[in-house]
Amino acid sequence: MDLITEPGTPEGNLAEKLEASGEQPYRPEFTSFQVKVDEVVTGEEVADTINLIYNSEFKGVEPELEPGMRIVAAVKKGVGKEQEGSYSFTRYGTYYVVEDDYVLSAFEGQTEEMKAFSRETNGYKLDHLIAEIKALKGN
Repeated sequence: MDLITEPGTPEGNLAEKLEASGEQPYRPEFTSFQVKVDEVVTGEEVADTINLIYNSEFKGVEPELEPGMRIVAAVKKGVGKEQEGSYSFTRYGTYYVVEDDYVLSAFEGQTEEMKAFSRETNGYKLDHLIAEIKALKGN
């Protein structure tokens, strides 16, 4: 995948410098998972099946999804033709849904605000997490 390198953007400036020095521009590879969407808690509706992606350089750090696994994830719509129909996600804002609809945070957060949200949702039922997300959106 090529980064979008329009003139005047940081990416474009970097590509020009790399070309001038004879180096190859950075071309990230992505790890992709095709997932079925059960519910959109907030935001724009998406297709019933989407691709979740993250930069492969973060493999081992980001959640490794497996068939049958259920998650709740904050996602961002992909950019450019290469990412059309895909949504990026990270461990930030991802919860695993485990037995009896309990949720476990993939990452507890770096800021106090994120840590507080994790304390209020981690280990609780899925319905509680969804209510808390909707309450955030209302703020």
